[in-house]
Amino acid sequence: MVPACVIFSHCIWLAKAGPEEFPLSAAARTKLMIEEICRDLYQSDHGWKIILLRYFNPVGAHPSGNIGEDPRGIPNNLMPFVQLRWHWNMSHYLWLVLLIFSLENCEQSSLLEVRDYIHVVDLADGHIAALNKLEDPKIGCEVYNLGTGKGTSVLEMVKAFENASGKVTGYCSVSPL
Repeated sequence: MVPACVIFSHCIWLAKAGPEEFPLSAAARTKLMIEEICRDLYQSDHGWKIILLRYFNPVGAHPSGNIGEDPRGIPNNLMPFVQLRWHWNMSHYLWLVLLIFSLENCEQSSLLEVRDYIHVVDLADGHIAALNKLEDPKIGCEVYNLGTGKGTSVLEMVKAFENASGKVTGYCSVSPL
């Protein structure tokens, strides 16, 4: 039996300046180190088959409604906040999430920040494809980014939710100091 593994994590955010990969957080550094360990493992033993998946911002739910985001407490992602605002009429929660999202990137307004969102079903399909790819005898250590390749702003996501639900969420733009 050939040793094989699929490692997946949220996409690693690296600094843009400089020739070296420079993670922007301790979590990103840890993810980069795991990828480096996997590459080293493959270099020391070419018998391994390793696929490293980097996914972007997963959103949505399975069409059945049985699987999806149902956060307990205060959500830490944009769309659950928007859903809470709509469901519970919590305008202060949406304002808070937009403040948090704006603080992540001080050069842009929170509503204009662009991200690559991927539907959870597409993300699951990517994991299944990776597992099937392990059957390929030519595979070594490979990295795949799972995303749409299309940027969508926070404002576009909020408006898409409004259009799909028929409800107005209400929002405000917060510019960091």
